[in-house]
Amino acid sequence: MRQLGQVARIVTGKTPSTKDDRFWNGEVPFVTPSDIGDSPWCDTVDRHLSPLGASTVSTAPAGAVLFTCIASIGKSCILSATSAFNQQINACIPGHLIDSYFLYSQLQGMSDEIRQLAGTTAVPIINKSTFSAILINLPPLDEQRRIAEVLRSVDEAIAAAVEVEAGARQAYRNVASRLLGSPTETLPDGWREVSLSDCLADFRNGWTYDTRASDGTLPITRIETISSGNIDYDRIGLAQADTRIEAFKLVRDDILFSHINSVEHIAKVAIKEDDRLLYHGMNLMRLRSNETVAARFLLARLQSDETRAHFRSVCKRAVNQASLNKAEIGSYRFNLPPLDEQQHIAEVLGSANAAVFGAAQAIQRLRKTKADLLSDLLSGRVRVPA
Repeated sequence: MRQLGQVARIVTGKTPSTKDDRFWNGEVPFVTPSDIGDSPWCDTVDRHLSPLGASTVSTAPAGAVLFTCIASIGKSCILSATSAFNQQINACIPGHLIDSYFLYSQLQGMSDEIRQLAGTTAVPIINKSTFSAILINLPPLDEQRRIAEVLRSVDEAIAAAVEVEAGARQAYRNVASRLLGSPTETLPDGWREVSLSDCLADFRNGWTYDTRASDGTLPITRIETISSGNIDYDRIGLAQADTRIEAFKLVRDDILFSHINSVEHIAKVAIKEDDRLLYHGMNLMRLRSNETVAARFLLARLQSDETRAHFRSVCKRAVNQASLNKAEIGSYRFNLPPLDEQQHIAEVLGSANAAVFGAAQAIQRLRKTKADLLSDLLSGRVRVPA
């Protein structure tokens, strides 16, 4: 085991004055936490420094590993080119004892542990001395490189799967746009304009229960139950028994709508696809379609980019949360085809959406594989032979 500062030079970033135009709009990449995504490599950034601006701050060479140590702690990447970076980021410039990709993987595998070092301050922060003192496992350099190759191959597989998912999502959007139509278009024969409330037999908020009680026995939804766009039975709560809760029992084809959440998650929806026991909890709206609309068509309508954009534009925004009231949701207007055409559209979009879901599941499996490999390979429990 070695301290991080013994195997890499740690450099803390800085932001040049934004008031001096001479420091900006040049060729030197300037990395902020928002530029660090899921990819191991930092290839593109939003802002660049001029040579003069870069001369006023520290830079790190290609191959250096960046790690965010303020606020959004734990984001990491490898630089593809010499770059500057802001004060939220520490650069780890590898010495001769450590492989760059191995170092990146070590920090990734330890990100949860490193976050714990920040304590409970209003703005989480890990100072340079604490970061430098982090202990990492250090196998011989040749074994580091073999480990890095294994992990790199999984990262490449994840990147390919992400591209497949993005393509499937775009294909779904293209098909949905053509089949669902737009309120600005001339209505096809047999279609009519309706409000969402016109299509609902039941439209209500959920049961309010004591989330702190330990005697709950009834499975009930929480906000995060539908955060993935499907009902996740691993992310439900337990409500106390009460005769009044039976009115909130979900049935097949009920749609749950997120009306109190961060803007990113506002207006997310999921449909109940099975008969497992589940009750409708607070902070989600239940939409149960009436005889004029097919539930799967309504789901597709609500999942569309156009509908999500509408609700995000009309929601009330607070510091960390947005909300929609029942009137704002129910007054949303869209074009409704005849019932048999709704069902056909729902079938086509269901097939397209299944491709998206399958790609997303593949990504989850690969990420689980990587997490397992990080745990096994970086601890030495599993060795990579020469």
